[in-house]
Amino acid sequence: MAKMEQQIDEIEDFLESCKAAAFSSNKIIVDKIQIEELLEELRSRIPNEIKQSQRLLQNKDQIINEANETGKDIIEDAKKEAKRLLDEHDIAKQAKGIADNMIADAHIEAERIVKDAHREASEVRESAIAYIDSLLQNMENLLAHTLDQSQSRYSNLMNSLSNSLNVVKANRAELAAPATVSRDEAAARAAAPEEN
Repeated sequence: MAKMEQQIDEIEDFLESCKAAAFSSNKIIVDKIQIEELLEELRSRIPNEIKQSQRLLQNKDQIINEANETGKDIIEDAKKEAKRLLDEHDIAKQAKGIADNMIADAHIEAERIVKDAHREASEVRESAIAYIDSLLQNMENLLAHTLDQSQSRYSNLMNSLSNSLNVVKANRAELAAPATVSRDEAAARAAAPEEN
């Protein structure tokens, strides 16, 4: 997990280093190849347990089918054993009773295997969903934090540029004013909106 958190920090640093998009207060310009590399690195650091859980989820139907096949095989073996007992022994009632019990036990065992497979698949799915939701929550928080910081930086930049513009206007007005006009009057003229 520490490596994944370190990778998330690297993505956050990368996003903070991106330039703001022109004429936008909440968009940045991102190097697609670099962000894809960072995301690929993050993906490679997902714990093996999650990958195994995903594989198990993908193979859920196969596991259930195998459990069903195993149950069918057990039942088929029980039927064959019952037939063999009937063929080999003269005591038909006893053989039939044994065979019926074996078939019943086989049915119970097959149902238990199928139920266990369903339960395990559900547990793995739920834990995988919870873990992935946690990762997405962390990413959501990271992106929201980065967006807030970017907007604050953009606002500070606009204020700084506005102040610089006012100083330049005041200096120009002072240069253009006759010698008798005071510095305060020149600054007032510069701050006043220009007439078209």
